[in-house]
Parts: sequence; C-alpha cells; structure tokens
Amino acid sequence: MRKQTLIVLFDAVLLVGLVALSFHNVQKLHAVPAQADAPQTMVTVYNNDQALVRETRVVTVTASGVNSLNIENVPAQIDPASVQLVSVPDPTALIPLEQNYEYDLVNSSRLLQKYVGQEVRLITKDGTAYVGTLLNASDTLVLQNEDGSIDAVNRDDVVVTRFPKLPNGLTARPSLNWQVQAAQKGKQTVQLSYLTRGLSWQADYIAHLAAESQSMTLTGWIALDNRSGKNFTDARLKLVAGELHQAQQRTPVLMKSADRAAVPTRAPQVQERSFSEYHLYDLPRPVTIKTAQTKRVQFISASGVPVEKLYVMDLSNISPVPYRPATDETFGKVQKGNAATYIQFTTGKAGHLNVPLPAGRVQMYQEDSDGAMLLAGEDNIQHTPISQTVRLQMGKAFDITGSREQTDFQKLGRNSMKESFSIIVNNHKAKAVTVKVVEHLYRWNQWTIVDSSQDYKKVDAHTVTFDLPVKANGKATITYTVLYNW
Repeated sequence: MRKQTLIVLFDAVLLVGLVALSFHNVQKLHAVPAQADAPQTMVTVYNNDQALVRETRVVTVTASGVNSLNIENVPAQIDPASVQLVSVPDPTALIPLEQNYEYDLVNSSRLLQKYVGQEVRLITKDGTAYVGTLLNASDTLVLQNEDGSIDAVNRDDVVVTRFPKLPNGLTARPSLNWQVQAAQKGKQTVQLSYLTRGLSWQADYIAHLAAESQSMTLTGWIALDNRSGKNFTDARLKLVAGELHQAQQRTPVLMKSADRAAVPTRAPQVQERSFSEYHLYDLPRPVTIKTAQTKRVQFISASGVPVEKLYVMDLSNISPVPYRPATDETFGKVQKGNAATYIQFTTGKAGHLNVPLPAGRVQMYQEDSDGAMLLAGEDNIQHTPISQTVRLQMGKAFDITGSREQTDFQKLGRNSMKESFSIIVNNHKAKAVTVKVVEHLYRWNQWTIVDSSQDYKKVDAHTVTFDLPVKANGKATITYTVLYNW
C-alpha cells in the first residue's frame, strides 16, 4: 500500500454521477422521460396503505425481435407481482417475455460490500490517501498493500471513497427491466400498471358548533400521504373508502418513513359514487402528489347540520363474567364519576349531509360567549353510510356528577341472586338537563328488573339505559332491583 498526504483532495467523482452513467448502458429500448406521460397517470388510493397506478409511457424499439426494456422512476414499494405492461392500441406489438425488478440500491455500504476483494481508494479526515485491496467492509475497513502488509482504517474517519466504476447489480433507483418481443421497430405507446405500498389516505373533519350546540358546520378534508418514493405529476386521483381484503404480502419494503410536509390545496368539487361494495371519491382535476408529502383536499362542506347534545352517565362499565355468574357481593359496589358529553347528528337530506362519510378524526370547535372558536373535543368516526346516526364524544361534563351505590344484595339459593342500586345524578348547571344513565347488568346473562323508579330501555343482553331529567342546580335519583337466575 502507498500513503500520501494531500494538500488538495483529488477530483472527487460523485457517486451520483457514476450511477447515472450506468443507466445509459441499456440502449436497445428505452422509455421517454416521465414528464411526457404524467398527464395520463391515474392513481387509485385505498384506505390500507395501497394504491393502484396506471401510467402511459412512450418507448422506442430499435429493432424487431427481442429487445431489452428498462423503465426507471417507479415506486420503491412497488409490488412486482402486480406489474402489467401492455402496448396500446395493439397488445401484440410488444409482448413481455421476462420481467426483473431491480431494487439493490446504491449506497456506501452496498458499494463497499460489492468491492470486497477489489481495489479502492480512501481519503481520511487528516488528508491521508490509501489505495489497496479491500478485505473487509465492516466498521473498520481492512486494506491490503501491494507488498502484502495490512492497514485498518476506521470507517468514521473516511471522508472520500473512490471506486473505479459502478459494480454490476446496483441501481440508483428501483427500476423494472423486461425482455420483450417487438413486432417492429419505432415508437410505441405502452400502458404500465402496478400496485404499490406507501400511498394512503384518511378523512379529517372539522366541526364548528353553534353556541347552543343545536347546529354545526362540518368540513371534510382528504389527507393523502405519499411515502412510495415516487412523484406523480398531474395525476387523475381516485380514493376508495372501505375495507379491502388482502392476501398476506411478501413484497420487500425498501423505503423508510419520511417526515410529513403538509401542503394544503384549494378545495375542489370532489365527486362521490358507489364502486362494488365501496365508495369512490373522484377528483375531477389533475393533482401533483410529491413523495414525502401529505396533501389535503377539501371534499365536503355542509352548514346548518342539526345537532343534539347528550349527557351520558356510565358508572357501571364493568365487563361481564363470560362463563359463570359473578356472585361476589362486593363486585362493583360503589362507583363515582362525571357524565360524558356527546354530540349526535344524522347523515342524509334531513340532516343537510346527504353523503357517506369515510372513517376519520373529527375535531370539534365551539363558539365562546365572545364569538371565538375554541377546541371542545376530538373523536373518530367509522365509515358511515347515508341515513345513519353519528355520535361523537367531546369529553367529560365538569358540572354533571354522579354516584352509584349498591343498596342490597341477596343470594336466593344456589341458582339465583338479587341486587339493588341507587344512582344519584347532580346537575350544577344553571339549566335543566336530561342525562342518559347506562347500566351494565354484568353478573349474568339471564336477568329481570323486578323493580325500578324510572322507565328503562334494553339495549343489549347486558345493558339498559334510563333517561333521567335533572333540574338546574338540582339532583335526581334512580333506584332499581335486578333478579339473576342460572
């Protein structure tokens, strides 16, 4: 090995330059730059971090017969098994014979691994140059001199590594390579379609509640996240809402999560329609979707939506015992807490909201006495069809408290027991409210309420509710007795 101290570092040939030169070796058949096909790109994004992409590209065939075709600028998370290449309008003009997905990407670690056993040149921080055969490419780079002596160089001390050329098998970006049978030479238009990970969308909603919580304005935004590793320029965008079943994926994931950069856009008129068992949202104008970007597009704006405010007191939220009766007398004996606050509205024409709502987060704001909008709570909704009721929890009601106490418990032989409760609700507000009291009859699934001070409604096999009016600055009480048999 020979060492020399450099006053000026030798001409550094950038790695990117080496990589770029390697791609000019595929000359038999090549695709035109992506900009030419961008306006004819269609992207359909699903809820499950998956998208279907259809692109139109123009290729040049240099001779009839078997040709090599290399197409770059594909997503790093493409599903190779889903790729289809078809010549249009004549599918027989270009017939794929073999397809390869090249994803061994260039980086310093892969270059060093490829050059083990070959000569490389290193420059360290102190300006010392090393030239020798690379024997090891771990944290310490081991090089062998021409005279057989060995030098070990700390990898962290290396500022420049020079390789004679780009080794075979490495690529700057993921690419697709085909062997195709061409009917004749000349330019051909091809349609490239594939599935890719890294594209996802969700709905976000902003609800502005009027001061008295009787109506609201609801605005819905589509948040589209692109982590696929590819830009889509002037693409026709479709969004599918619904749960799509998928087989287990085996596609290698190459891209790591990137930081999001929110890029709001002007609100277009998004069209909604049914598709199979899903709902499809179609943007009528092309959009550019950059990689490592979150794009927000407004898809709904509805005002004057009727809203009902609810107070729910659920102090007995104890899971039932699934296989045997719960006979412990102290089980759920005393509980205290605050009522939860909800708003409730219905989709459909009557609710001024005649569209299905895809799943997403809802931020609720409400007017203060001075007209300022303050955050009042957040909740999530599931995929909601038209003419369905939506209930969103805002938080806990500070001024509505309650307590639940067991007043009696009796075992009536081996297969029966009876239990009584008193539930007190306190209203510290300056106006009367109605509180929905929820009771979970969790001791066993065969029960009968034998006595109650208030009418109740059976919700399911273990739940009943009471609608309890409570006066301003007052309190109200519910008492009931339930009989269990097994």
